[in-house]
Amino acid sequence: MNENSQNQVDIDKKILLCWKCSFPNRVGDKHCMFCKAPLNKRLNLISRIELFFAQRKWRKALSKRKARAKGANRFITLTIGIILFMSGCYLFTKAIFTNSFTNWMISLLFIIYGIFSIKFFLSGK
Repeated sequence: MNENSQNQVDIDKKILLCWKCSFPNRVGDKHCMFCKAPLNKRLNLISRIELFFAQRKWRKALSKRKARAKGANRFITLTIGIILFMSGCYLFTKAIFTNSFTNWMISLLFIIYGIFSIKFFLSGK
């Protein structure tokens, strides 16, 4: 069995977590980029247990960061949806008063895209 696969957990076949600090490193690296610990060190039972809990902590922090980013993206989607909907309504009223068919079509597209953006936000996907 390969020594690297014994000592580190391979994530997505591109990243190895350091046995000491759980910092993600590339597969070909010989030393950790964060703490400079050698990546090919043989681990005893205590070090393996420490590595397991450090990796759990790292993954939990990473999932929280992704959840925060998802919330920010949803807020941006809602903002864009409201702006599109409001500008579509403005263009629609302007198109009716000026009898402009092209402005009417563009305003309907804005309104439809705005509604779909707001619907996407409310669905929570």
